[in-house]
Amino acid sequence: MRGPKCACEDPVRVIREWRCLTRAKLARRADLHRVQLQDIETGKSRGSVDTLTAIAVARDVA
Repeated sequence: MRGPKCACEDPVRVIREWRCLTRAKLARRADLHRVQLQDIETGKSRGSVDTLTAIAVARDVA
């Protein structure tokens, strides 16, 4: 298992990659637009509690 490259890496992206999911696949599972997920991963958006919960459920972490 690979760890984050640095402490500042986004945990959404780190776990998505660890689960071998593409942004598109995770976005479909979480019922989000791929760009919305990208914005959360890159820090352009923080995401609502509901959105982050949907991502966690889709990644099997919740």
